Amino acid sequence: MGAEIIVDNDNFGRINFQESSMSVFLYDNVTIGFTNINVGRVKARKSKRIGISLQVRANGQLNHSKGNLSSDINSRMVELTSFGEFRGKVKAMKIMSSHKTSVMNCTMNLNLTSIAIQDLICS
Repeated sequence: MGAEIIVDNDNFGRINFQESSMSVFLYDNVTIGFTNINVGRVKARKSKRIGISLQVRANGQLNHSKGNLSSDINSRMVELTSFGEFRGKVKAMKIMSSHKTSVMNCTMNLNLTSIAIQDLICS
C-alpha cells in the first residue's frame, strides 16, 4: 500500500525531522500495517512530500482481537484507525531552536466493494 505525507513548514527556519514511525492501520487495536519515515529536512516556508509504502498483513493477533473480522469482511466494510507521530526541530538563524511534535490520529472505513476509503476523520 502506498501513501503520502506532506510536511508543511510555515516557520521562518528549517525543520530537521527525526526518524519517525506510523502505525498506518489498526484493526481493533491490532497493528496490521507499520512503516518508518527516514530523517530529513524541510526548508523555511516550504513543503515536502514524503512517499511511504508498507505491506498490510493480517497476523495471528487478529484471531485474539475483540472485533469480528469475518463479519466485517462479509459486510464489505472494515473500520480502521491510523496513528502517526512526527518529531523534529525547528532552527531559525542558527540562534533559536525548538522541538516540535505533530500527532495524526484518523479513523476510516475501508469499503471492500469499491476498494475505497470512506468516512475519513482525522484529528
